[in-house]
Amino acid sequence: MIKIDVVKKSPNHSGKRKYAITRITPHHAAGVLSLESLLNIFVPTSRKASCNYAIGSDGRLGLCVDEENRAWTSSSSDNDNRAITVEIANSTGGPEWKISEKAEQAFVDLCVDICKRYDKKGVFYEGKLVADKDGWLQITLHKWFANTACPGPYLEKRIPEIVKRINEKLNTAEPKKELYRVQVGAYSVEANAKAMAEKLRKAGFDTYIVKY
Repeated sequence: MIKIDVVKKSPNHSGKRKYAITRITPHHAAGVLSLESLLNIFVPTSRKASCNYAIGSDGRLGLCVDEENRAWTSSSSDNDNRAITVEIANSTGGPEWKISEKAEQAFVDLCVDICKRYDKKGVFYEGKLVADKDGWLQITLHKWFANTACPGPYLEKRIPEIVKRINEKLNTAEPKKELYRVQVGAYSVEANAKAMAEKLRKAGFDTYIVKY
């Protein structure tokens, strides 16, 4: 589990998610804020907004809403029920709303950690909302669900490179395992081969029959 630097829980959430986690949604804070100031924004119930994680420009990570709960972040109940949402403080104001290199690195590290913990191969991004893919986490954007420019022009342009960095880091951290094939028996009678295959299936092994 990645290190959490600051915990400041928001009461603004819907409780347990309705769906499995299949997405990650990065947001920008639209402000040059410290991590503490960013987390404090979501404390009042009158705010009616929150996120699962927040990242400061210095790269520190804060917990706002526990992952198992649906935060109020992307103006979409469906997306928020499926996505771990991350609010990232800006390092400059508009119109670019840049984020710092430390903040970007923290987001990459968080996504890698999430993928590992949820046994995902990596993340993907197609520039628009598409069907979720088994074994992968889709990067989605707030602007797809509401009339907003979030995550801002700078971060949106960085998403393909960020996705590349996340997946490269996962490949380095989790190399593909080598698989070895084991043959069990060779039979001149097809019925005998099928009987052995069925016996192996019942024992919990994947089996197939090859005719030579």
